[in-house]
Amino acid sequence: MRRHVLIFLLLAALAGCGGSGSDEQTSGDDLYAYDQSRPLEYRDAGVVNHGYPVKIHDVSYAGPDGERVSAFLVVPPGKGPFPAVVYLHGAEQDRRAMLLPATWLAGRGAVALSVSSPFTRPEGQITAKGIEGVRGERDLTILGVKELRRGVDLLQSRPEVDDDRTGFLGFSAGARTGALLAGVELAYHYRTVRVRSAEQGDATPSAEFSTLLLNHDPESPAGAVSFELVNDASPAGRSTP
Repeated sequence: MRRHVLIFLLLAALAGCGGSGSDEQTSGDDLYAYDQSRPLEYRDAGVVNHGYPVKIHDVSYAGPDGERVSAFLVVPPGKGPFPAVVYLHGAEQDRRAMLLPATWLAGRGAVALSVSSPFTRPEGQITAKGIEGVRGERDLTILGVKELRRGVDLLQSRPEVDDDRTGFLGFSAGARTGALLAGVELAYHYRTVRVRSAEQGDATPSAEFSTLLLNHDPESPAGAVSFELVNDASPAGRSTP
């Protein structure tokens, strides 16, 4: 299956982003690899916002090591196929932090999956000091990237999702993880990468991101990648390899 994914990273307050660990050396090709044939074991505990056209489902799925990944699945009314976005929160937050932008985009016709990072789970609380703490942070960061890739798999397995229009939006620490996600997936079939700086708390997708996702051109060449950095002080710069 082709994986066409739009990446939108909100780079704000990246300092102080939260990590367990082995010391073995792994090649770059294997570091973020996972078993795509492993069942997703999707579970839906039900809708948490009754009486609204946009439905928020309390869900979880199996991570690459069998751990449970908690998320909210936000679904617009209708049958689709809809574009879809994976959301990842900042440090000291969880899946709830990205519900506002997720429901905002769902109201405009996109499915959203707001994921809790592995740092939010009990095993994600790093107490080791020094190099052991650094290794713990490294291992949890790698696990987080693989869990996001599983989240993309989950979205693209759903019948209401158009798997040619899948995106990612990360805020703060989530943006850092998303940058790694982009680097991993660019070797495969990601279509476009968007990098944008933002004020603290500004996690609403830009008009450009929304337009690119909601009005994606399926005829654009696979593998065409553009990088864009937008801030308030300077014009956007763009390069296409």
